[in-house]
Order: sequence, then C-alpha cells, then structure tokens
Amino acid sequence: MRQRVYGICLGYEDQNDHQRLHIDPALQSSIEREEVLGSQSTLCRLENRNDRRVAVDIHKLLLEQFIASHDEPPDELILDFDATDDPVHGRQEGRFFHGHYDHYCFLPHYVFCVDQLLVSW
Repeated sequence: MRQRVYGICLGYEDQNDHQRLHIDPALQSSIEREEVLGSQSTLCRLENRNDRRVAVDIHKLLLEQFIASHDEPPDELILDFDATDDPVHGRQEGRFFHGHYDHYCFLPHYVFCVDQLLVSW
C-alpha cells in the first residue's frame, strides 16, 4: 500500500510506472524494504480486490479517528462538502463529461470537518 501511495505522491499516477519503480532503490528505502517491491500486476490486484465492505470499514476508521481527536465533544461542527475535478485521459470506466469543467473527469465528493476528512465517495 505504501508503495502505491508514495508512487502517486511522486507523480506516478498510473500503475504502469511500477514496472520500473518496483526495483527503484530510492522507493525501496523510503518504504523500508530491500527486496523487489510489488509489480504493476500485484498493485492492480490489490486495488481491484476492494469492495463496498472495505469502503465502509475505511470510513468507519476515519470517523473513529475524528472522534478520538477531540478530548470533549465540540460545541459546533462545520462540515465542508467538496467535489474535486479529476480529469481523465482516455475511456476509463466511471468517467463522465462535466459541462462546468468542459472535459471528461471523475468527480469524487468529500466531506471535511476543518482539516479532517470524514467521508469520500
């Protein structure tokens, strides 16, 4: 999981890049591994095995972390509902044309309370 997240943070959005990155010494050391990392096909299986149950469990964890971050219940919660335009380059499943952005994209929605993510869909 760390390999995939670090790859995305480094600007390697596609799993294809991991055909080279899985043997990159800098990436290996950043995730504290000396052996060859997961290949593109391994990462693909990891991402595609997730289902609705996994999504529910992740959101439960986000909510539990949010609750645990407060010593006492806050007097007020201000929720920020945002959508983030994520352009696509090709015919990926789930893409759609959004007139406001004038291109095809994914449009995930997020709910934040101050700087903490509570829900994404």
